[in-house]
Amino acid sequence: MEVRQPGRLAEALSTVLAMDREEILTRIEAGRRRPFEPVPLRRDVGKAVVLSIEENRLRAVRLLEPQIGLPSEEPVTRAWLRVAPAWRPLRGHPAFERLLQQP
Repeated sequence: MEVRQPGRLAEALSTVLAMDREEILTRIEAGRRRPFEPVPLRRDVGKAVVLSIEENRLRAVRLLEPQIGLPSEEPVTRAWLRVAPAWRPLRGHPAFERLLQQP
């Protein structure tokens, strides 16, 4: 997935991962040469970081749920959520999978 705003992403990740913003930007740039591989940032994250990331995933699902089926220029449907690359990070999360299974 192409990172459209690397500076913004690096700023957010630097806080969560306690890493230097410039180091994250360097790794994102290096990852552009391997577009289908994850960009390794850190291996030694603590429990608090994992919980923070997981809470953000759950919050994303909770914000997304009321949007399903509402009329808009780009309507949110369960079928779209299953295939759109933007939602790949949520796939496999129990709350997201439950959302996809609802009628």
